[in-house]
Amino acid sequence: MAADTRALVSLTEIKQYLEIDSEDTGRDALLTAMVNSATDVIERFCSCYFVEYEVATIEIPEKHDGTGTDECYTDYYPIRSITQLRDNPYTGTARVLSPTDYLLYADEGRIKLRTDSQTLSRFSSAPQSIEIAYKVGYCADTASVPHDVKAAAKQLIAVWYRDRAGDLTTERIGDYTWQRSPAWREPTDLPDQAKFLLGPYIRYRVGAV
Repeated sequence: MAADTRALVSLTEIKQYLEIDSEDTGRDALLTAMVNSATDVIERFCSCYFVEYEVATIEIPEKHDGTGTDECYTDYYPIRSITQLRDNPYTGTARVLSPTDYLLYADEGRIKLRTDSQTLSRFSSAPQSIEIAYKVGYCADTASVPHDVKAAAKQLIAVWYRDRAGDLTTERIGDYTWQRSPAWREPTDLPDQAKFLLGPYIRYRVGAV
């Protein structure tokens, strides 16, 4: 199994954290699976992506019903870059907007047309007329993931790894209680320490409808 391109920690980092010798490759597949799963869990918990990820392409764009206003929201954020933004009503003329036509509020996933745009003053109100191709993420690669996010991922993986051979579903460790479903790939909760570390990154959308 290969590590996901969005992995929050590398295989080397998690082996060092678990004090597994770098020459011991017998558990690499298991650890890689845990890294990938922990990445998914933390992304869902924070409602954002950390490592750059192309969520929509020009060929397969993210589509939204036209707002009839001068702004729209993406499904995912923070936005790193927009490949293409197009207003494409099923009747009328499709218009591709240039970066000078709009303002990007990357942390909110919000796009607002500039008042001096020569292309469009308002998005059309037709269903599925707004098409967006874009990338999201806090950073460019696994090595650049913030240290507190890496620490949260390592803590979560360590709990899974310690309990990988048992049938434990509830455990108290220090000041927190951790619960999981029968499969470690489907945890029901995150350790409190991990939640604390991830707190600054939880995304709350303001203004979207």
